[in-house]
Amino acid sequence: MVERPGHIGKVGGSNPSEPTTMSKKIIVSNTIYQLIGKLFTTVSTLLVTVFITRKLGAVTFGEFSIVLSYITPLFIICDFGVNAIVAKEFAKDKNAIYTHFKSALFLRIVISWGLIALGLSILPFTPYSLVVKTSILIGMLLVFTQAVFNGCNIIFQTNSSYKFATYAQIISSVLAVLLVSISINYHLGLLYIVYSFVLANLSLAFISYYTVRKYVTPRAKLVNLNYWKKTLTDSSPLGLALILNTFMVASDRLLLSFLATPTDVGIYSLAYKIFDGILVVPTFMMNSAYPFLVKKLTASSADFKLSLNRLVKTLFGLSILISVVIILSGRFVISFIWGIEMVSAYYPLAVLVSGLFTFFLSSPYSWALVVMEKQKRLPVFYGLGLIFNVVANLILIPQYGYMACAYITILTEFIVLILVYREVRISNLLQN
Repeated sequence: MVERPGHIGKVGGSNPSEPTTMSKKIIVSNTIYQLIGKLFTTVSTLLVTVFITRKLGAVTFGEFSIVLSYITPLFIICDFGVNAIVAKEFAKDKNAIYTHFKSALFLRIVISWGLIALGLSILPFTPYSLVVKTSILIGMLLVFTQAVFNGCNIIFQTNSSYKFATYAQIISSVLAVLLVSISINYHLGLLYIVYSFVLANLSLAFISYYTVRKYVTPRAKLVNLNYWKKTLTDSSPLGLALILNTFMVASDRLLLSFLATPTDVGIYSLAYKIFDGILVVPTFMMNSAYPFLVKKLTASSADFKLSLNRLVKTLFGLSILISVVIILSGRFVISFIWGIEMVSAYYPLAVLVSGLFTFFLSSPYSWALVVMEKQKRLPVFYGLGLIFNVVANLILIPQYGYMACAYITILTEFIVLILVYREVRISNLLQN
């Protein structure tokens, strides 16, 4: 069962500028739980890519990558900043969980079906083959399953109980590998591979909901239009920023799928998949730290700044360490796991990890703006990043291919980092 609300522990101590040992342990343990969950999902996806590339070849892997590239932005957009706003509300008032979680979860589901309808309406106008389009059609259910899982994550985050999310991810990951391996062994093709992913993710959604079901109380409204309006109004700046950020980081692969061969898409997608797996470190650390940062700022501006600076230093150090390890070992790992046919993915990967620090630092500064309720500037920053990314890729992909995508990705995030850092500095000065 999920721990009762308030089972986070006391935040603060005899010295308000020092986080308690309890809060440190909770942040670390919940970060570890998220990493374990991500490890299982990453390993399962890795095994799937190995099965596809070794059994079916780079072309099928490229088609599979196109399917995921089309769907992934939709279930990322589906958040629309709702989790951050609702989690901040629940962190301040635990009783609000029983009143509003039911409606917040259903809001996430309604948004997911709206995005599914949008994705399906655009699909006929894409240049993809019939099998890819059909696979995308089936894979659209992933938008719904992720909406349920991420909606339940509001409870896991607020109560610092990510271990329950991890259990669900482990079960669904094992199921995904089993189902996909059966599809590949029987040469059922791309369509059944996507079927397997959908079935596995349905189990993820079901287990997550079963875990948090006690918070879906009968006295709470399922459809609370006033609450939805307030939540969406508060979350819209962050939601718009997430949408722009999603297109910013996904535009290179989408443009590559239009301007290059499936093989090129597969090579760059593999490099970015490895890189994207690394980016969970700042994401999960900020997920764990977010409720505490809300409380820190409420108690003391100085305490909040101290905690933020410590997070930034920790993430910067981790980014340098991980970059060195990947650059030194990446070629061997790719060749060993995916085969010599995919070794070209090392070159864009090396470029991406060389700028890893920009992603590790932009994450805490962006979420600091959310905690300080300064998120209205984020859409502007990510909008500028998106414009730069699309224009640069359109100009450079025809000549330099996927290597252009890698360099432009890092440069784009560096621009965003400068903008969010400057805004945090200005906001801090205004608070003094």
